[in-house]
Amino acid sequence: GGEGDAGLDFMKDSVEKSIVINATPDEVYEVATNFEEYPKWAGVRTTKVMERQRGEATLVHMTIKMFGHNLIYVLKYKNDHGRRMTWHSVSGTIKALVGQYDFIKIGPNQTRVVYKLNVDPGFFVPGPVRKATSKMVAWCALKGLKKYAEHPSTKARLSKNNHPHIGKFSIPFAHSQSNIKAADKVKQSLWSRLWAFLLCAQI
Repeated sequence: GGEGDAGLDFMKDSVEKSIVINATPDEVYEVATNFEEYPKWAGVRTTKVMERQRGEATLVHMTIKMFGHNLIYVLKYKNDHGRRMTWHSVSGTIKALVGQYDFIKIGPNQTRVVYKLNVDPGFFVPGPVRKATSKMVAWCALKGLKKYAEHPSTKARLSKNNHPHIGKFSIPFAHSQSNIKAADKVKQSLWSRLWAFLLCAQI
């Protein structure tokens, strides 16, 4: 019972998107669990790993800067042998957030990543708006993960380092602002655009 069951129930109404990345599941997993690198591709301003278990981060503090304000939240992660990541918020500006990555091998050097996301912002949001915004957020997260995982410098580092998520890549990488542009293209309210940008930083 408890939190785990609540999380599973919450995921029943989640949005789901997927993308194919030209990298092995292990490589994609290493990128997704290297939280120190999130500012380079996930739209996050800062990250700080607060807790580790068996070398892997389980509690991560994140901030983004938006309209002159620093927004702060903490996500708790659980990893399943490199094939699945799940997370949920334990504090921050959103009432509840639950997410999941599945890393599925579909070829010698190809991985299908399935991303599920569900968010309770803590105030009323029309169902269609909430769903559409969450789908956009999931898609921008997957595109960022794909671009970074397939970057030649990232792949070169992964081939030389068995545990890059413990250290840092420390390579130059220009973060795409496509998530902001995508939000602007969605003719939603100001609230919807702010919420979408906030959620993009949670992956």
